[in-house]
Amino acid sequence: MLPWEVIALASLPAVARAFIAGQTVGGVTFSGRVTTYLAVATVALIVAVEMDVFTPVRMSHSFAVFFVTVATMAAAGVWAVARYAADTLLGTGYLLDGRSEHVVETALMWDFVAATIAGVLAGLLFEYYFRRRARGRRRVDVEVSGA
Repeated sequence: MLPWEVIALASLPAVARAFIAGQTVGGVTFSGRVTTYLAVATVALIVAVEMDVFTPVRMSHSFAVFFVTVATMAAAGVWAVARYAADTLLGTGYLLDGRSEHVVETALMWDFVAATIAGVLAGLLFEYYFRRRARGRRRVDVEVSGA
């Protein structure tokens, strides 16, 4: 079973998307872009936590941040390629929906920026989780040894 903190974090993007998407603050309309990539980053975070907690694999703090960030960015890249392939091969309108090439490219680059930010945030949360878990492990070791 995953730790409760990770499960709470995994549910956060779905809740945020339900309440934030479409809201306007100061003339800026929130899209589901950041919450979508937070969900992707959460999946990468869950994989990293699963590997650290339930396997002999141990990640350093900096590698865990890097792993979650790169996994999120890679998922964004795969999703962009899948949308383009669907547009060209199946005639859908995910990216190529009549907008100019410049607008499509700008939107795609903002998707990558959102994925990078979400990956870094999830990676930093994972580092915090590492530190908290390490402090708890030291406390349990001290209590068991009787010191």
